[in-house]
Amino acid sequence: MIFDTITSLQAGDNYERLGFELQQDGKIKRQETLKSGQGDAYVANLNANQRMEVKLKGDRNLLLSVYSPTGRNNILEDSGNHRWSGELIESGYYEFTVVSKSKKVVNYELNITVID
Repeated sequence: MIFDTITSLQAGDNYERLGFELQQDGKIKRQETLKSGQGDAYVANLNANQRMEVKLKGDRNLLLSVYSPTGRNNILEDSGNHRWSGELIESGYYEFTVVSKSKKVVNYELNITVID
């Protein structure tokens, strides 16, 4: 199941580039629906020393990951923790993934706020 999710994400089926530079308030919200074993991925170009807050609202069977540009300072990996805030220590493309391990269809809301 996880392999299929990774393959789907790599193919770009559920992948979106987020443009914070287009958002005046530094906030992006996505509301989506996932089937069992399905996942969505988002990528955003962010800078070191920016403050970021990530909130995932939804079923407890959703897993949240926030990967750093180099992969050396990942923030969350397949985590049941649906909230994080702090200062970024790397510049580059951060990847956010939401994966469902639920046996049913689930809705979620992902909120990402970036402050310069």
